[in-house]
Amino acid sequence: MSRRFCVDYTQVISLRDLKIHESYIFENEYFLLAMRIYGFIFPFILFFALESLNPASSGLGFISVIFSVFLLYLMAAAVFSLLGSVVWAYGIVSAAWLVVYIVNHFRLMVTGGVFVPTDFFLAGAAFRMMEPGSIIIERVFLLRVFLILIIHAPLIFVHFKIKPLKRLLGFPVAAAIFIVFFTGNFAAGNILYPLGLAEGTISSRYREHGLIAGFYSAWIDHTTRIRIENADELIEKFFTSAWPATTGDIIPTPTSAHPNVIVIMSEAFFDPTTMPNLSFSQPPMPNFNRLAALENSLSGNIVVPVYGGGTSNTEFEFLGGSPHLFFGSRFYVPFENWERYFSREIRTTLPWLFRANGYRAVSIHPYYEDFFNRNRIYPNIGFEEFITLEDMPDAPVWGSFISDEYFTDRIIEQILLAEEDNVPLFLFGISMQNHWGFDPMKYGTLDLAVMAESPYLNENEIGSVNSFLQGIHDADKQLGRLVDFVENRDTPTIIVFFGDHLPILGLHADRIFEKLGFVSQQEDFYWTLEDWQAIFQTPYLVWANYDLNRDCRGTVSTFALSALVAEASGIQLNRYFTYLLRSLEHFRAISNEMYVDLDGVFHYGWEARSFYHIQALRALWEAKIHGRNEFHYSLAELY
Repeated sequence: MSRRFCVDYTQVISLRDLKIHESYIFENEYFLLAMRIYGFIFPFILFFALESLNPASSGLGFISVIFSVFLLYLMAAAVFSLLGSVVWAYGIVSAAWLVVYIVNHFRLMVTGGVFVPTDFFLAGAAFRMMEPGSIIIERVFLLRVFLILIIHAPLIFVHFKIKPLKRLLGFPVAAAIFIVFFTGNFAAGNILYPLGLAEGTISSRYREHGLIAGFYSAWIDHTTRIRIENADELIEKFFTSAWPATTGDIIPTPTSAHPNVIVIMSEAFFDPTTMPNLSFSQPPMPNFNRLAALENSLSGNIVVPVYGGGTSNTEFEFLGGSPHLFFGSRFYVPFENWERYFSREIRTTLPWLFRANGYRAVSIHPYYEDFFNRNRIYPNIGFEEFITLEDMPDAPVWGSFISDEYFTDRIIEQILLAEEDNVPLFLFGISMQNHWGFDPMKYGTLDLAVMAESPYLNENEIGSVNSFLQGIHDADKQLGRLVDFVENRDTPTIIVFFGDHLPILGLHADRIFEKLGFVSQQEDFYWTLEDWQAIFQTPYLVWANYDLNRDCRGTVSTFALSALVAEASGIQLNRYFTYLLRSLEHFRAISNEMYVDLDGVFHYGWEARSFYHIQALRALWEAKIHGRNEFHYSLAELY
C-alpha cells in the first residue's frame, strides 16, 4: 500500500513540476521577451567571446564590430530559414567560426602568421609536418572555449514563430546577400574598401578589425581579379619619366659559353652568429663565410617576405622576379593563391628567361610534389623537369626529412647529365633537412656537430637551437662539397645560395629570439624597425668557378637578386628583367614593412619615400601577372 502511494505521489509531483515549468517558460511573457532579446543580441556576445581566442585582436573599431556581427546574423539567418531552429542556426555558425578561431590561435602561436581562407587547401600538408608536442593547450584557452559553449545554453528557450513557407522564402534572400558579400570585385569596391576594412596588411586587419572581418578581407583579396587594360602605357610612362635611364640600357657581358647556374634555396638558412648572447663550440657555417669573403663573389643579405614558414613566398618572389608586397599579405601569400597567379604560362620568369637562352630548366625538392601546388605551377613558370620525393624512394632521412647530402647528390647528378648532353643547366633546388620542428632529439642524440651555450635559455630551448645548428652546419658542409665538385671542372658554373626565411625555434614563434635579445619582444605586432630588420633578412651568396667581373655587396630584395643572377650569368636579358635591374638605381630593397635606400639605410614603411618608384614597379608587376597577349609576351622578348 505504501509502495503504491509513493509511486502515485512521485507521479503527482513530477506532473505538477512539469506543469509549473511549462507555464513559466511558455506563458511567462517577461521570460519569453528576455529570451528573444538574448537571441537578438547573441551575435554580439558570440563575437566578443570568439575574439577572446584571437591573440592578434586589439582595439576593435565600431565599424569592425557591426560588420562582423552582421555577417554572423546573415549566416545564422540562412541556416534558420532552412532548419527553423534558433539553437541549430546559431550552433552551426558558432561551430564553424570556433574551428577557424582555434586554428588561427594555434597558427599564430606556432608560426606567427594568421590563418587565412585558402590555408584550408594545405591542411593535409600541415599535418604531415606536425610533430608530437608542437602544440601546447593552455588552461585559460580551454576555459574560454568552455564559456563560448555555455553561452549557447539559453538559446534552447528562444523560439520565433514563422510559417515554414515564409521561412523557406527567406533562404534565397539570405543566400543572395551572402553571395554578393563574398563576390570578389563587387565586394572589394562596394564593401571592403568603403568600410575601411582593406587598409594595411592581412595580419594588421586581423588585429584592428578582428578575425571575422580579417578573414573576410583575406577571402575578398583572394577572389578579386585585377585587370590592367593600359599596362603598356603605364609602364612606358613610369619607366621613361619616373625612372629615366641614367646609364643607358643595361647590356650583359656574354661569356664564351653559357655557364651552368645552380640555385639553392636552403631551408631556414641564416647566420646564427648574428644572434646575441649565444656562443658556439665551432663556427656553424665556415664554407659560406669563406666564399662570401672572396673578391669574386657577390654576397650580402636579401630582404625576404616571410618569417618562420611560407617558403613559397620567397621562392616565387625569386623565380618570378615578382615583388611580394603586391600580393597583399604581410606574412604569407595564401598557398592556393600561387596557383591562381600562375595558372597560365607566365613567360617573364627566371626559368623561362634561361630557357629562352638555350638552357635546360630543372627543379629539385625532396618533398611531396603537390606541396604549395608546385607540380601544377612549375610547368607554367618554365621548368621542364621537377624531381621530388616521389622520385626518391630510397633517399636517406637525416633528422625528420631527406638529408642535404642526398639532395646535393641529385644536384651533382643533374650537372653531369647536362654536361653529357652539352646543354647549359639552370637548376633551382629547395632543401628540406633543416625544416621545422627542432626537437632537441631530432637527430637521435644531443651530441651534435655544433653546440651552443647561453645563460638565457633553458635546457630544452638550447637543445632546439642545437638541432637547428646541426641543419645549418650540414647545409654549409654540402655547399662546400658542391663548390669543390664544380671548382675543378671545365664547365663554367655559378652557384647561388640563400635562405628562404628565419626559423621558428622552440614551440612558440619568437620566444627564443626574444630571450636572446635578437628581437625586443615576442609579439611581432610591437616589433621595432630593428626587429623587422633582424627577422626578415637571410644571407645570399653568388659564387662562380671563373671571374664574374661583377661587384655587388649589401642588401637587395629577393626579386632583385633574381635579376642580378641573370645579369651575372651573362645571358641575354628580356625587357622585364632589364626593368628590374633599373629599379636598383633608386632603392636597394623593399618589402611590406621596410624600405632600404641606396645607402643601405633601413626605413619603416615605403609609401611616402618611394611612391612613384613603386607605382612604376607595380605597373610592371600587374602587366606581368594580369597582362594578356602581345604586351605580356613583349616583356619576355630578349633584347
